[in-house]
Amino acid sequence: MARRNNNMTLFSGVALLVLGAFLLGWGYSVGRSWSSKFNEFLTGVPVEEVRLMYLGGAVAIVIGLIQVFRAR
Repeated sequence: MARRNNNMTLFSGVALLVLGAFLLGWGYSVGRSWSSKFNEFLTGVPVEEVRLMYLGGAVAIVIGLIQVFRAR
């Protein structure tokens, strides 16, 4: 039973790492788009979506790392 729980924790940790990397990459892509650059030029503030993607990606990676190391 404990082995199955460790496998589930490891799997969910790896899934969160992948999700976090995806969110960071997507946030970078959105932040580099022309519409985002134009909006930032006009308003002086980066797009809120980009900040949320970076924040969500970082949180997912930290939680994923904690789960991966806990499962070992």
